[in-house]
Amino acid sequence: MTEPGLRNSFYRKPGPVGRRMTPQRRWLYRLTIPLGLAIVRLWWRLAPVVKIEGEEHLRAALAEAPSVLPCYWHQHQLYCGKYLLEQRARGMKTGWLISPSVDGEIGAMLVHRLGAHAIRGSSTHTGARALRDYYLALVKENISPAINPDGPRGPRNQFKPGAILLAQWS
Repeated sequence: MTEPGLRNSFYRKPGPVGRRMTPQRRWLYRLTIPLGLAIVRLWWRLAPVVKIEGEEHLRAALAEAPSVLPCYWHQHQLYCGKYLLEQRARGMKTGWLISPSVDGEIGAMLVHRLGAHAIRGSSTHTGARALRDYYLALVKENISPAINPDGPRGPRNQFKPGAILLAQWS
C-alpha cells in the first residue's frame, strides 16, 4: 500500500533479503515519524542557517519557470532541505529521491509529512530509471526535485553525470 503523493509503486517489490512492509512495520514507522520530525525541527532551531549563497539565482529562476533543479552536496541535506521547504511560499514544489527499500519508507513518510514530494528510486541500483523519474517530476509535474550531485556514496563534493544530464534535458 502506498502513501498519497508517493511515486513509483513499481519499486515496492521486496528486496533480496525478503523484507516486506508488514502492517506491524508500517505501524512502527508511523509512530517514529513524529519523533523524527521533532528531532529534525530541533536541529533546525539549534543550528540555524546564517547565510545563503546564491539565493538570488533561485529567486530569478523561480520567476522564469515553475520548477528548478536545486543541487547541493549530500552533507548539506538538513540545511538545504529546510531552505527548499521554505520556498513553498514562492510556489515551489520540492521533491527528493527516496530509497525504494522498506527502510526508505521512513524517509518518504517524513518528506510527505513536511509537505514535499517523494520520488522513489535509487541512484545506485536503478540510476537510469531514477533519472527519468526526476525528469518527469521536473518537466511534467513542475516539482523541483533536489539532487545531490555527489550521490550518497561519494566521492564527496565531486559531480556525477546524472545532475548535469538532467539539467541539460530540462
